[in-house]
Amino acid sequence: MADPILLIGARGGVGAEAARMLVASGESVIATVRDADQIPDVRAAIPGLRDVMALDFRNADAVASVLKERFQHTALGGVIVCAALSPY
Repeated sequence: MADPILLIGARGGVGAEAARMLVASGESVIATVRDADQIPDVRAAIPGLRDVMALDFRNADAVASVLKERFQHTALGGVIVCAALSPY
């Protein structure tokens, strides 16, 4: 199996469509959503994802910690950031 692609911000819009296209082309995709309660909806909307995990991209320290813990021993084929960030 090829190294998975981490897609940050897969709940809707560009991120969800990118995840669908990657899965359809045979890529292994680990998707993130901001809140854990969004995970079931994303799993249902995008069949074939390798995994869906909660990751609040607004907190850089938390992101660094989660990514280090989760992917310390896992090679990634790439990282795609589609998360919408806003100071408001």
